Amino acid sequence: IYGRDKDSEAAEAFRGLRAALSTACGHPRARSFLFTSARSGEGKSTVAVNFAASLAQQGYRTLIIDANLRAPVLDSILLEAPATAGLADYLAGECDPDAKLCQQTGLPNLFLFSAGVPRAHPGEILNEAAFARLIAESLKWFHRVVIDTPAAGRYADALPLARHADAV
Repeated sequence: IYGRDKDSEAAEAFRGLRAALSTACGHPRARSFLFTSARSGEGKSTVAVNFAASLAQQGYRTLIIDANLRAPVLDSILLEAPATAGLADYLAGECDPDAKLCQQTGLPNLFLFSAGVPRAHPGEILNEAAFARLIAESLKWFHRVVIDTPAAGRYADALPLARHADAV
């Protein structure tokens, strides 16, 4: 992960990605970024995490949302113990009011909104209005929001969510 070895070639590559997306994404003040890929296994979650870590390293209070409700991996990368609630619960309207949905990671300025409890048909709970509210609320508290989604070539989940991000 980028934040752990700041002098590596990989770290420099993610700083370059951060700079490129900050200026060339068509929205000069982009604050929310959605990552997807054509196929599963292409490394988009790794890129999303490292991009988020590069933003946090630069001093931006950054939230990464695990919107890959089909194969969530961010808990295992960023947290010591899996979250008990998250995006699936939020979108399904089944959140415990006392649930802590946003968690600080081991990297300063980087927070995770986990995928939550897996559902049998994750595409059916992707409530676009609730997701839009989540992004709007998140941008009140965070400088940047990074969203990790399933592969767009395999699932339609990323497509309706993409309209709520400044850059895809």
